[in-house]
Amino acid sequence: MVYGLAFFLMGFAIALQPKNFSNIPLAKSLKFLALFGIAHGLVEWGIMFIPFQREYLYLDGINNIIVFKTFLNSLSFMFLFMFGSSLLSETKQRWNGIHYIPVVIFGMWFMLFILSNIFYYDDFRTWINSSNAWSRYLLALPGSIISAYAIYLQIPLLKQRRFKVSSSKLQGFSAAFLLYAFAGGLIVPETTFLPASVINTKSFFELTGIPIYLIRATSGVLMAYYAVLILRIFKIEIERQLEQAQILNSVYNERERFSRDLHDGIIQSVYGVGLYLENASMSMDKEPEKSKSHIKTAIEKLDDVIIQMRNYINNLRAQSSNNTNILINSIFEIIHDFKIHSKINVDFAYDEAFNKFYPSGDVTQNIKLITFELLTNVIKHAQASNVKIKLKSNNNIITLIISDNGKGFNERNLKKRTSQGYHQGLNNIKERVYSLKGSLSINSKPKQGTTIEIEIPWEDDLDD
Repeated sequence: MVYGLAFFLMGFAIALQPKNFSNIPLAKSLKFLALFGIAHGLVEWGIMFIPFQREYLYLDGINNIIVFKTFLNSLSFMFLFMFGSSLLSETKQRWNGIHYIPVVIFGMWFMLFILSNIFYYDDFRTWINSSNAWSRYLLALPGSIISAYAIYLQIPLLKQRRFKVSSSKLQGFSAAFLLYAFAGGLIVPETTFLPASVINTKSFFELTGIPIYLIRATSGVLMAYYAVLILRIFKIEIERQLEQAQILNSVYNERERFSRDLHDGIIQSVYGVGLYLENASMSMDKEPEKSKSHIKTAIEKLDDVIIQMRNYINNLRAQSSNNTNILINSIFEIIHDFKIHSKINVDFAYDEAFNKFYPSGDVTQNIKLITFELLTNVIKHAQASNVKIKLKSNNNIITLIISDNGKGFNERNLKKRTSQGYHQGLNNIKERVYSLKGSLSINSKPKQGTTIEIEIPWEDDLDD
C-alpha cells in the first residue's frame, strides 16, 4: 500500500506544480517523472486488488489483468528512463532526441512481450516473470541510474542561479534513484535465464530476510519526500519573475515619462533659445541693443535648461535606486559619505551577478554595517591613501574584500589588544559574520597595508 501510494503522490504533486514558465532544465523533464510515479503507483495498487477479484472473475479475466499490469509497469519504466535521458540532455545542452531512445527500447520490449507468448513460453507465469525481468533490465535499471546522474548534475547548476536548495537534498534525491536501480532494476522476479535465475527477489529474501518490496517502498518514499522539497524552487522562481516583471514595468513607465518630460520641457526650452538667437542674428546690424537683449535672454534660458537637466538627472538617480540592488546602492552611499569626511580614494568593483540576484534583507543589512565599520577603522587607524572594495559572487557565496595601503599592523598584537577590550568594532564585525554562518580572514603586516576578506552565504538553506 505504502509503495504504490508513495509513487502516486510523487507523480501527483509534480503534475500539479506549474512549470511551463520555468527555464530550469529540471522543469522540462519533470512531466516524465510525474507519469512514472502515477503509472507505477497504479500498477502496485492493481496488484493489491487481484486477490479480491479472484472470487468474481474467471481465470482468463485475472490473467488479462496481470498482462495489463505487466504492460503498464513496463510503460512506467519507459517514463522513468525518459525523465533521466531528457534531464541529461537539457543539462548538457546536447544529445537532442536522446529521450526517444527509451521509446525505442520499450517498443522492442513490447514486441518481445507479444512474440515470446506466441512462439516461446507455454507457461503463463514464466512468461509474465520473464517479461517483467526484461522490462526492469532494459528500462528501469538504466533509467534509474541515468536519472540519478542527471539529478546530481543539477547541484552546481542551481547554485549558480541562487536557488535555496541545498546539495544534501539533491544528493538524497539522486541516492533514492540509485536505491531503486538496485531494488527495482537489478532484483527481478525469478525466471529461467541469467542473471534472473540467480539474482532475484526470492534469493534476495533468502539471503537477507528482507522483502525486496520493503526496499522499493523505501526508495519510493524517499523519491516523494525529496521531490516535494525540490519543487519549492519553482515557487522561488515565480517570485523572482514577478519581481523582474515589476522592475521592467517600472523601467518602461520611466522611459515613457522621460520621453514626455524631455519633449515638453527641455526640448521646448531649447527651441525657445533657438528662436531668441535667430532674432538676435536678424537684428544684430540694425538694432544691436535689441540683439544683445535677445542674447542675454537666450543665455538665461540656457541656464534654466541646465538647471532643469541637473534636477531631472538627480530625480532619475533617486528613482533608479529603487529598482536596483539595495546592497550596491548602500555601499555607494557609504563611500560617498566616506569621501566627504576623508581624503582617501576609494575604488569599488562588484560582479554582474548583483544586478540580477539580490541577497536577503538580513544579509544586505549586515554587509552594509560591516563595510561602514571597516571603512571607519581605515579612517581611524590605517593612515591610508587608497582603499579598494570588491564584492564578488561565486558558488552561492558572497565575498567582500576590503584592502588598504596603510601602515598595517602585527596580527598577534591585534589579537592581544582585542582580548583586552580594544578594537570592539572588529569584534562586532566578527559576530555579524559568524551570525550569518560566514568566515573572516585578516591579512596584514606593518607598512604593507591590510586586507580583510569576508565570505557569507547568499541565503540559509531550507533545511535549517
